[in-house]
Amino acid sequence: MLHLLIDADTGVDDSIAILYALLHPEVHVAGITTGCGNTSAAQAAENTLRLIHLARPGYEVPVVVGANAPLSGVWEGPVPHIHGENGIGGAQLPPSPQRVLEEDCSAFLYRMAEAYSGELTVLTLGRMTNLAAALRRFPELKRHLRRVVAMGGTLSCPGNVSPRAEANLAGDPEAADEVFSSGLDLTMVGLDVTERVRLRLAHLDAAERSCPPERRPVLDYMRSALGLYLDFTRFAEGSLENCPLHDPLAAIAAVRPEFFLTRRMRARVEPGGTWCRGQVVTDLRFRPFEAEYVNFCVEVDGDQAIRELFSVLCGAESMG
Repeated sequence: MLHLLIDADTGVDDSIAILYALLHPEVHVAGITTGCGNTSAAQAAENTLRLIHLARPGYEVPVVVGANAPLSGVWEGPVPHIHGENGIGGAQLPPSPQRVLEEDCSAFLYRMAEAYSGELTVLTLGRMTNLAAALRRFPELKRHLRRVVAMGGTLSCPGNVSPRAEANLAGDPEAADEVFSSGLDLTMVGLDVTERVRLRLAHLDAAERSCPPERRPVLDYMRSALGLYLDFTRFAEGSLENCPLHDPLAAIAAVRPEFFLTRRMRARVEPGGTWCRGQVVTDLRFRPFEAEYVNFCVEVDGDQAIRELFSVLCGAESMG
């Protein structure tokens, strides 16, 4: 059983990743913390509570509200043109009877790490602010964590918020650089792989043909949430009826690392600059700069990843 703590700015693709984790028979979600990014930390928590209610995992999943600003500076605000006014594409989910856990986010992260010492994987789907803040307050946190898997960054693929930077790292590069420099077992699932694996409307159509009735609400939610997201992808990339599989692919990497080829390199995150803020900087020289090693996903079996996603979400064994 994989014990997973998820940190998310629960938008459209985050929500699919969270549902995948909650519904996976080999995953136990120990808790979910939220931060700002796609939407506010509070709205992300509300979305998360409703997703837990939709998934009904059969056990309690505590939700804690985290940072609503980066480590330095201010949050630039939500992106409703991508993720909708409510962060999940305008999809309407029933309210949850569960409430957020009124606990400091850093303290919660450390408490969970201690409770599952050596067995807890942290999956970050947004900015790394909450994890960096917890490491600052509890330096011993890293010795309790098994590994960290993070959606973010790019090595050779163009950025999605600037020519060289991906949104999660650009949103709080100081936090990302502190996590990179922490010595944690860190795997980055960046645009180099997430842009290659496309979620298509045809996948939803295929899943619908074999989706059991009890999973139909999950599939209906995905159709509703993805509409605006697909529209933005068409505008931003010229893609028709498909979008990149950012956060769900990171969740799959945490559970099924065998689908991925990684490359281990010394790396830092550039904290400044107009065009390069948030850029991943690697050093492949014979005598590289002083930096910790980070694992970067560079190849992925996309067909396997799509089959895995829909098998868990909808019980759809054959995606065609």
